[in-house]
Amino acid sequence: MEQISVPSSYYAAPWGMLLRVMTLVGIIILLGLPLLTLKFGQIPPGGARLLFYFIPFILVIAFFFTVRGYELADQQLTILRPWWSKSIPLTNLKSAEFLPNAMRGSIRTFGNGGLFAFVGRYRNQKIGPYRAYATDLNRTVVLRFTDKTIIITPDEPEKFVQDISPFALSAGQKI
Repeated sequence: MEQISVPSSYYAAPWGMLLRVMTLVGIIILLGLPLLTLKFGQIPPGGARLLFYFIPFILVIAFFFTVRGYELADQQLTILRPWWSKSIPLTNLKSAEFLPNAMRGSIRTFGNGGLFAFVGRYRNQKIGPYRAYATDLNRTVVLRFTDKTIIITPDEPEKFVQDISPFALSAGQKI
């Protein structure tokens, strides 16, 4: 297959209102419970104490998987995280479609459903199983590969679809 060369493109991952609310509520609960417990002197005994101290680390772990943005460069899509990134080769890309609210009606099978991001494995009737790296469910772009489906939420979904179109498997394929 011929090497496709397009300039590097960066797309931010803006937070939608649902993610903002869910993250705020999650922070309040995960930090509020231990703080209230300490204030009233009711630290749980034994093994429950370990769980009590682990609760704030859930926030740290979830934050580590936040999606900061997306980059198209060097024949791959890179999911940018706070201190690391995940690269996905575009060699088997079949199609890309801006499909707002594509995650509606989805069931999370493994992952994070709204604390700093919507990431992990999901499934719904319309799309089937997929991996999500999302922050704003109104900007969902569905990327179908020969072996998987991925949903991302770039700040400019239409432009993203236009920029990724040269990577589709068949040149005449509408994506």
